[in-house]
Amino acid sequence: IEPIDNVFDWSQSSSEFVPFNPAPENYQLQGNSKSWNVRSKYMGSVTQPMMNDIFLKASQGTDQLACFWSHLPEANFNDEIQQVNNLAHQAELTYPTVKFQYLTAIEAYQLWLQSNDNIKPQIQLTEEVSGADIKFVITTDEPIFQKQPFVAIKDRYERYLVAECENISSNMWRTINSFSINNLGKVGVAVTDTVGNLATSFIKYLPDDKFIDNNDPQYQEIYGVFNTSTTSAWNLDSRYVTLNQNDSAKVRWNLETEQSGLHNIFIQFPEISNQADTIIFEIFHNGISTEKFSFINPQNYNQWLYVKTLDLITGENNYIEMSAKNNDSISNVFVADVLKSSAFVRDKQLIPEILFVDIGELSIEDSLFFDFQISNAGINTLSVSNVYSKDGNIAIASTFPVEIDGMSKINMPLVFIPDQLGFIEDTLIIQSDDPINPLWKIPFTVNVLNYFTIVDNDDPDGYEETGSWNTSVAQAYGPSSRYALIQSTPNGPTASFTFNLTKNGIYDIYEILPQTVNSANNALYKISKEGIIIDSLYLNQNEGSGSWKNIGRYYL
Repeated sequence: IEPIDNVFDWSQSSSEFVPFNPAPENYQLQGNSKSWNVRSKYMGSVTQPMMNDIFLKASQGTDQLACFWSHLPEANFNDEIQQVNNLAHQAELTYPTVKFQYLTAIEAYQLWLQSNDNIKPQIQLTEEVSGADIKFVITTDEPIFQKQPFVAIKDRYERYLVAECENISSNMWRTINSFSINNLGKVGVAVTDTVGNLATSFIKYLPDDKFIDNNDPQYQEIYGVFNTSTTSAWNLDSRYVTLNQNDSAKVRWNLETEQSGLHNIFIQFPEISNQADTIIFEIFHNGISTEKFSFINPQNYNQWLYVKTLDLITGENNYIEMSAKNNDSISNVFVADVLKSSAFVRDKQLIPEILFVDIGELSIEDSLFFDFQISNAGINTLSVSNVYSKDGNIAIASTFPVEIDGMSKINMPLVFIPDQLGFIEDTLIIQSDDPINPLWKIPFTVNVLNYFTIVDNDDPDGYEETGSWNTSVAQAYGPSSRYALIQSTPNGPTASFTFNLTKNGIYDIYEILPQTVNSANNALYKISKEGIIIDSLYLNQNEGSGSWKNIGRYYL
């Protein structure tokens, strides 16, 4: 158990918020003539002795709140919760007089304050219109915990921002900036009172996106023998048909809307093998077919794929049908899962694939050829008039202007040829007729070094594993990292990185891991050359994590 190393004084005001990041493992809050011990710990590192110590102190009269946390996207999240629960109940057997319970942060806060107030504040969100612009006024019927209400704006271009407010009277605020009515999509405000009761209010200028899943009543199967698959892109399952030669199937999504106007239609497909490579969409307005078209090769799984922009009228019988027929002798699969209808339609909008090009380290002997993807999220043609780099380090192999059709994307071929060692910075500049952002500036960085090579855990040719591994959202290099519980494999899990070098010489071998405190403290590393182990050593993976760490120097 770590010593209590942070003390926060809440005695002056029960609504004073003291931020801390990262949270210390133990800290103490003092106020209202009582002390509150709080412990924060990653679920995967909670041990039975640690849990027993918490119960021991509780049996001695210390009130405690233990915050056990983990990362929801990781595959073993549920297992970690179950493990912490098991440890708590095991400690309860040793200290049967200790009572404990699981609470949300607000519940724990109210319990500490001994407050019975569970009534949320009354909140009013009103418009203050001036020509084509608008401000928002927020009033509440009681003091709030925040210095100002939390006001969020979503515009037609699906940009989100937090609106700053000024206090104009007791429990009344106005947004400092005004906003274009024509571009507004939605505004929302949230407040909590001084004991954490939450209130929200919204004004919608465009209807919320509608998602129609295969389990919703707006989805119908017209013909075909459908089955349920637990593989899905949305919700818990999807529906599929195995199509033999000359078989066909069809489904329908009813397109109801609360506001007439243009709507973009998108679809997602789950990753099921051998899907039909050509499907047919047919559009019906008020029950009459108005358009029919093919959708080729939908093998971009688990992402929204644009289908069509439709002018939908409230109250009309509008729907879209999707069908497929197998004309081959080899059977294939027709899958239906989810359709999305969005009224956030824009004229033209340039969206760069990434907002910062960080090449990392590049060998002086390598030329870098890469594609920079530019999308047009509008329904009309976008014209890119020029792409260039500020300092001339990047060559663009395109002739301008470049036209990008509505709801489509292009790859812009770029070349960087290093001519000097060292850290190089530049800016990629994109000019277009985007009405909101006509000029994009994308930072570009690269560190040019003498000859080296890198193998990442995402490289299929140079990286291998044994045992049970998982992908982590934590990263130090590349988009992901991998981790395995030591006890998950009888002889322990292993990972190997294989390098094929083009030059003989003396090399430093470095490793980088995400910053961690709960990794192996005695991990075995073996260095092999042409299949023969030339060195082995034990390392604490926590020491120096988050930065490149030199494992050793070898002639290779």
